[in-house]
Amino acid sequence: MFIKSGNPKNLPVDWYDATVGLFFRVIFHSNYWFILNFLICIAILLIFKKYIYRWVFGLILVLMSIFYSINLYYAWIPVEHTTALFGFVFYLWLGIFFNKNFAAVKQLLNKLSFTLIIIVNVMLFALSTFETIHLMDLNVSDPFNTLRITNIFYSIGMFALLLKFGDMKGVQKTLNPRHTTFGIYLLHQIIIDWVLIEIVRPFNLSLETMSVFSVVGYSVLRFIFVYTLSLLLAKLITRTKFKWAIGSR
Repeated sequence: MFIKSGNPKNLPVDWYDATVGLFFRVIFHSNYWFILNFLICIAILLIFKKYIYRWVFGLILVLMSIFYSINLYYAWIPVEHTTALFGFVFYLWLGIFFNKNFAAVKQLLNKLSFTLIIIVNVMLFALSTFETIHLMDLNVSDPFNTLRITNIFYSIGMFALLLKFGDMKGVQKTLNPRHTTFGIYLLHQIIIDWVLIEIVRPFNLSLETMSVFSVVGYSVLRFIFVYTLSLLLAKLITRTKFKWAIGSR
């Protein structure tokens, strides 16, 4: 009788929460939101592939992304970036555009000094941080939203810096990012929620009572631990027949 009704309110709470509720939490409120979002982005680009190299198409996509940036302040729709299903298509399109015009992009970057790019990125990072603080003051539910307008510019600036560095063969050899990055992304939240939390639990740490330097130190150590363990696990998986699960071939 509950199944026929199709009304979540009529379903047993435990059953609904353990199935449909869990599905939506994983898709929209965990780091696995990226998978569905990425598939939607790819689908949109494939549907409109004959327009993919047109500036107008890129303009429409960037306007969609900016809409989500503005929505942070007005909440016309849910503000969480994990629900911004059409907010990230522009960045895949931008990657396609850069690849098509890679020689011109590299030529432009060669005209810019490392010092200039680094200074610009430091300024953009500061602006992105200030916007986060401002959103906190406004009691926005997702102040760390990656589609903050300042964070968009900061992300593009950091991407430009990475392009400026070039291949970085040492990084390629040590980290093997083409085969481990997606695995690290998939694994890191599991390590945070199931491993790190149990390690720090006995210490009864409270960020609210810690000094700024203690918080920074804790954050750095937390990053090193989680990243290193995620990387090692990802590398182990790439040596098994299940490597396809983390995007490795």
